[in-house]
Amino acid sequence: MVKDKLTDFTTDRLKKRKRTTSILIILLIVASILSVGALLYDVIWGNATETYLVAPAGMCILLAIIFSQGIKNINKELAERKDK
Repeated sequence: MVKDKLTDFTTDRLKKRKRTTSILIILLIVASILSVGALLYDVIWGNATETYLVAPAGMCILLAIIFSQGIKNINKELAERKDK
């Protein structure tokens, strides 16, 4: 998989990418909160044997962390362009 260089993108494209990544992070956080909430609901009502929601919640949190690092890199590149 080829890693994109942020310096090759235009400023408008970086801003679009930042907005899209922010929306994805919000959706992933909401999905993980819903998964954990459903898991807690199962635990409270006595169905603790069904822990199938742990893996999706963990993956959502992991992807949100990875995407937040991408936003950090985009912000750094946008700040460097502002300085020039």
